[in-house]
Amino acid sequence: MRILLVEDDRKAARLLVRGLREEGFVVDHAASLAEADEAAFVTTHDLIVLDGMLPDGDGVTLCRTLRARGQQVPVLMLTARDALSDRVDGLNAGA
Repeated sequence: MRILLVEDDRKAARLLVRGLREEGFVVDHAASLAEADEAAFVTTHDLIVLDGMLPDGDGVTLCRTLRARGQQVPVLMLTARDALSDRVDGLNAGA
């Protein structure tokens, strides 16, 4: 299974990548919305783990972009935002 991890926090990304690889997953890492958009366009992933807040935009925007392109890859949002409206926005975007 190939996973795209989109996380801008270096320490968190390093820990997540290491843990996922130890479990046998192939992991690609992107630290920005632009990197993630390119990685998702160029490579087929089985899952995207997507940070909600990135330096150049938010994860919800990328999720909407992927869905608009017809990509149906499952997306899990990884975010500190916990308001009901944030959860609804993520689900409405296709996460």
